[in-house]
Amino acid sequence: MAEPVTIKAQYFSRGGKRFIVNGVVYQLKPVDGNIRRPVDPLADDQLEVLEAAIPLFKELLLNTLFVYYIDETKNHDAAMNLLAEAGIYVLVCTSGPNRVIHREMSAASYTPRLLQGYFRVVDAMAKYPNTLGFSVADEVINNYSTTDAAPIIRAVTRDVKRYIALQAAKRLQRVIPVGITAGDVWASLEHQFKYSCAGNDEDSVDFFAFNTYSWSGESSMQASGYNNLVTVFESSPVPVFFSQYGNNFQSPRLFRETVAIYADQDMLRVFSGAIVYEFFEEMNRYGLVRRSNNPDIIRLKKLKDFKTLRASLRLALPPLQSALATNVDLRHTFGPVLFESVIPTDTVCVRNLPWRTAEHLNSIFLPDIVKDYSTERKHNGPVDGIIWFHSIASAETAISKFQGRLFKETTLDMCFATYVPVENQYKRIEYSYIAHEPRERPNMPCESTWRASFILVPESPIDWAEVEEQIEMQRIEDGEWVDVQKEVDNMAVDALTSSIKNRLIIDDTDDYTLV
Repeated sequence: MAEPVTIKAQYFSRGGKRFIVNGVVYQLKPVDGNIRRPVDPLADDQLEVLEAAIPLFKELLLNTLFVYYIDETKNHDAAMNLLAEAGIYVLVCTSGPNRVIHREMSAASYTPRLLQGYFRVVDAMAKYPNTLGFSVADEVINNYSTTDAAPIIRAVTRDVKRYIALQAAKRLQRVIPVGITAGDVWASLEHQFKYSCAGNDEDSVDFFAFNTYSWSGESSMQASGYNNLVTVFESSPVPVFFSQYGNNFQSPRLFRETVAIYADQDMLRVFSGAIVYEFFEEMNRYGLVRRSNNPDIIRLKKLKDFKTLRASLRLALPPLQSALATNVDLRHTFGPVLFESVIPTDTVCVRNLPWRTAEHLNSIFLPDIVKDYSTERKHNGPVDGIIWFHSIASAETAISKFQGRLFKETTLDMCFATYVPVENQYKRIEYSYIAHEPRERPNMPCESTWRASFILVPESPIDWAEVEEQIEMQRIEDGEWVDVQKEVDNMAVDALTSSIKNRLIIDDTDDYTLV
């Protein structure tokens, strides 16, 4: 069973260790092309497609899917269980064709019907341990005139959070985070972020995500504006991540930004990962995988974008995952090699240990030392003293012996470092400790360009006493009665899952075929 992801200060956390999103937008095109009848990609009738896709998710080291539409009338047990087994979480968008905040008529769309629709999605997905969170507004604000929707988004956030809290208390479930996903609109992004995070916990977001396509091709932190994003969000009190990225102005996409997202010191300090757009190829040419047009055969072909993304992820993620596994986050630098042209891939070093550290370490750790550079320095002080170890565990022990000590009234800033190959040379990736400390929420933006601050957040149109009664009645029904039809459906799901596993064929041509 997947361990639930929670929020600890400004970061996601799983099992006491930081969780960084590496995700993809996962949506299916309606067979008839009618967007008013979207497809729920996690429903039982789409299980075969998901089964074929999971091996590809694993190739990309994915841990998150962003799903835009959930049909609350359908069962999702089989899909969520398959994803949980693969270590994959789901970010759920609560909106749909008949339940959406209309950006141009936001006040009129804030009705009990809208909220009840959102609540039904929560009912359908809250029970799964690998539900990462709910996004209650996706790209609603896209220009100046639609900023009036912000108070409605805040009201919906408040109502959904209240419903989840009631449901959690009655059903003894966990409280799942609620947030929003903003569009790629730089003019309103900072204001929307501050407005959404400001104020009380009851009606402010638990996380904030946004789309960004500013990095194209080679680019850089400065040319793409990523350095400006770091400045805007570096004091965030909640987890922040990219809900869409992957500019396709150049094809195939190079995904150089992927390395920056997961291997740049400032990006990792500020952001909690990203979600690439998107898994299946459509007319907009953003897909990683192309699906066969034959409805009787599920055949998934990897596109060039898949392979370039895979290369970037495999470059940046393994060192990060190793560091997070030992709770060593975040300050993360990506710089040139300092000491050797070829570094064994199974070694780890500790930088800024005291001079002649090896002489002071307990002898049981000496055999694990690969090379000691601490005595080769030509200057005084604890700067760049390097000792190589065969394992992270021994490096952790060495750090623990000197953590908090001073050298000439300077704290020893000790950190791990590993080396990874980049374009025929090795680059250093470094990790050290950072505190997960709660931060104050920002003040409401008061600039005249963000007029939503001057509009009152409306009161809820819901009768909460009636909602509580409905939750309690449903809890009693679930606890005292066995839904025979549901039990039969579950048995059918188990049989279907088993059947799919027996039919899945993986060949050597980078295609995944279900026959």
